[in-house]
Amino acid sequence: MIKVKLMKLKNQNGVALVMVMVFLTMSFVGLQSYSLLSSSQLIAEDLFVKHHQAFYLAEAAAENAKARLRDDFSTFPVPGDSTIFTMGDGEYYFNVTQTSDPTERRITAYGAVPDFATAQAAKVVELVIKNNPASMYDYAMYASGSVKLESSGTVNGDFMGASDLVMESSGTVNGDITISGDVGLQGSATVNGDITAGGDYTCEGSSCGLVSGTVTENASVNFVQPVLDMDQLKSVAQSQTYNGHDNYYLASEIDPENPPFPTTFYETPPSGGDPGVPWVVFIEGNLVLESSAVVVGFIVTNGDGKFESSVVINGVVYVTSAELIAESTVVFDGSVITANGATVKFESSAQITWNNAYADAIKAQNYSQASGGSLSQLSWNEKAS
Repeated sequence: MIKVKLMKLKNQNGVALVMVMVFLTMSFVGLQSYSLLSSSQLIAEDLFVKHHQAFYLAEAAAENAKARLRDDFSTFPVPGDSTIFTMGDGEYYFNVTQTSDPTERRITAYGAVPDFATAQAAKVVELVIKNNPASMYDYAMYASGSVKLESSGTVNGDFMGASDLVMESSGTVNGDITISGDVGLQGSATVNGDITAGGDYTCEGSSCGLVSGTVTENASVNFVQPVLDMDQLKSVAQSQTYNGHDNYYLASEIDPENPPFPTTFYETPPSGGDPGVPWVVFIEGNLVLESSAVVVGFIVTNGDGKFESSVVINGVVYVTSAELIAESTVVFDGSVITANGATVKFESSAQITWNNAYADAIKAQNYSQASGGSLSQLSWNEKAS
């Protein structure tokens, strides 16, 4: 009996040993598997982080390119193009190319971690950027309402508009036209420049063959509404004195044939690269000028503007009410700007010629609240790296 018990005990001890060995083996295998899984997870998480870093590096490259385009939209190649920059744990660079639209640029931006030579993660994004008007003062005519050039009405310089443009008879624009609405040419209307319309382009008669540049319809046109601080401009006009009177006037105080305005554009003339300080004339109400009246300076009215006969305006006219009408042989040397949907009509042989010196002097004063240069992003895509 004792011998049998000893044999049973030995058998039990053997089974226990085998069980322990099996348990230890399974534990070791489990630990190895867990270790491998943890290691794989850590690698995957590290790679995930690196891909995110590469994406943000590509975004940094795009922002770098956009900043350079804001400074100079026209130069090619763009400074910094194809230059590898180091940032954080990686590198980035960008390429900028032109599209078929001269106001657009394509940015291809690249990011890599830890670098492009030994990249563990890389990202590529592509953007199309559009250049908005640098300034409303950079156009001979900048109109927030519809514009009509009748007879031989002429614009010498670029035109920017938020609505429609109609040119009749021998109306002429010697410059580029960029407009959110439609462009219609009739008679022998002539455009010596490109036409970019957010709407349709139509022409009749000989005018169909009188466009020297490229016509683009249904384009993306971003018109920046002109917004001036009228209280600020009124205050400036009231602070300036000319012939014993400040430059703030009620409409009833103005003789249409002999207005009491300054006879020179500058209160402080340009000197040593300084663009100078313009006279600011603020009219409360409608401005009506007739005969051979001469108006000089930055003319601001919160009413309509009506100019007849041989009136001469040397400067910039800003109209905020319903309309601006120029009739007969009215001549503008400077620019015309309308806000709040005010329309423009040039009749007979009225003409305007853009003057960059006047534009620079007014821009330097920072009167405008919404005309600074800006870029619009038309598209964004992540590309295969």
